[in-house]
Amino acid sequence: MAKVNAPLFSFKASGKLANALVYFGWKGLNVVRSYVVPAYKRTTAQATQRDFIKACVAKIHEAQARETWTLREEDQSAYALLGSKQPTPRTWFNTIAKLWIDCKVKLDKPIVYS
Repeated sequence: MAKVNAPLFSFKASGKLANALVYFGWKGLNVVRSYVVPAYKRTTAQATQRDFIKACVAKIHEAQARETWTLREEDQSAYALLGSKQPTPRTWFNTIAKLWIDCKVKLDKPIVYS
């Protein structure tokens, strides 16, 4: 249900109107766009990639929670430095994820170094 204030003057509107239009604020502007139903295709390749990412995130969190050889702030700084040297700079977390996925694609055993 769309909520509008002064609809004839287009002061403000937000929400969905009859599966046709979506009103919302964006960067201080009041904008409208057509309603889009996203296509969520679950191909085998996408499912494999999502599984890689799920496993990677779980391993990073596991490395942060370990009693011994934990992933410390110094390790995160090292990964951040490595990520900052790439053509497309990354955070430390995304650097680990990229290295992990690259290993999985090459059928190597991925490791989170700490």
